[in-house]
Amino acid sequence: MKKGSFTVEKVEGALRRIFGEKSKKEISGNME
Repeated sequence: MKKGSFTVEKVEGALRRIFGEKSKKEISGNME
């Protein structure tokens, strides 16, 4: 999954800016 590697970084940054680390962690847990 090398393609998603760079995408995750972009998504993380966007989520951190929009939702925040808290929401990001929740979404990450749901995805995994």
